[in-house]
Amino acid sequence: MARTPKLITIVQRLFQHTGTQMPDFQSDDDAANQLEILLRQRNCPILLVLDDVWPESVSLVDKFVFQIPNYMILMTSRVKIREFDPAYVLKPLDEVNAMNLFCHSASLNQSRSHISDDVVQKIVKGCSGFPLALTVIGRNLKHQELIGWDNMAEKLSTGHSILDSNDYVLNCLQKSFDVLDAKVAECFRDLGLFPEAQRIPAAALVDMWAELHDETDSSAMGKIHELFYRNMADIVVTRNITSGTGDYNYHYVTQHGLLRDLAILQTSQGPQENRNRLIIDISGNNLPKWWSTQNEYHIAARILSISTVELFDIVSLKKVSITNCHKLSALPEGIEKLVNLESLRLTSCTSLEELPDSITSLHELKFLDISDCVSLSKLPENLEGLRSLERLNCRGCTIFTRLPHKITDLGGLRVLECDEETAASLEHLRTMLSRLTLKVAQVEFNLNWLSS
Repeated sequence: MARTPKLITIVQRLFQHTGTQMPDFQSDDDAANQLEILLRQRNCPILLVLDDVWPESVSLVDKFVFQIPNYMILMTSRVKIREFDPAYVLKPLDEVNAMNLFCHSASLNQSRSHISDDVVQKIVKGCSGFPLALTVIGRNLKHQELIGWDNMAEKLSTGHSILDSNDYVLNCLQKSFDVLDAKVAECFRDLGLFPEAQRIPAAALVDMWAELHDETDSSAMGKIHELFYRNMADIVVTRNITSGTGDYNYHYVTQHGLLRDLAILQTSQGPQENRNRLIIDISGNNLPKWWSTQNEYHIAARILSISTVELFDIVSLKKVSITNCHKLSALPEGIEKLVNLESLRLTSCTSLEELPDSITSLHELKFLDISDCVSLSKLPENLEGLRSLERLNCRGCTIFTRLPHKITDLGGLRVLECDEETAASLEHLRTMLSRLTLKVAQVEFNLNWLSS
């Protein structure tokens, strides 16, 4: 269906499909009545498929609802339409089904046995389980010679996107992007800055959008849910927090490979020096030409996404998020150089054993998150140095259960997010912590994400 479909046009197509003489429809109601008469005359089970229905066309669906035995309507949409909840969400195809669909679309049978399995596997993998891509690419290759298959396999296996060479798939995805609110579209573009096939911590997005787009925590999460509603991203929740604290440390955003390609494509338009986002891969010797030029090179980017095997010291950073880094046993040396740092998230760094004394030099630090740092056993001697710290999240971390008196060193602390065990250990210090607000979280584990 078109984004703004006309009922009479759809009914005319249905009459043509059945080979029935078409009446002269006087109105939408007349067209709907004539369609009902046609369907009742069929005397067989009927499945009416309304494909690609947009939210603004939902009222049109009611025109096709008739009380006819063995008559059903299947509606598909690129958007989660709340009026038809619960919906069945189609995920990318697994390897076996993706291969079957591609082979069917490309008519791969004994007559095309000269196409090697390796070439076919590379192409199927490059389609990322996306049915539209598998079908379109399969049909395009159907009548091509071996060189065409080899070229496509080489492109897709070396990082090239289908969107670079197939306008049909690009236009289909572009329609979903074009209807996004301007601010939501900016947030969608930002998703392309993160590594492929990785879960993006929602907390990292919230911090970034607060700085770049002046979003509050709630409005930033609203943008994430809007992208989820429009099937432009997925949300994975590994555990639910029911304390009412607005905790989203266990919310992650994932994105299908082709949608990430679309985000990168939207980011990469225009001259490089004028882009407000810049994606740079400096692994090995893969440096952009301007990186090593002796001439001064100006770029307008507000965000740099750098892929590298080396660490950078960027002293102007205000927010750092290191989450689910299970092999991190110690913070990098020189962290005290981040003198402007205001927010440090170390969520679920399960091997982190201590916070170094040097961290107390972060006099601008306002928020520290050590939740689920289950191995943390040592704190700096002089916590008073964190004089600007206002909010601390230590839920799932037992360090203050064993060293409750250390909380009193944080004179500026106003909010402590913790679990019941830590809250109980601080009970005898209540008079000394009269200005401190305790937010005690109830945790409900969610293992549904393991199947995705």
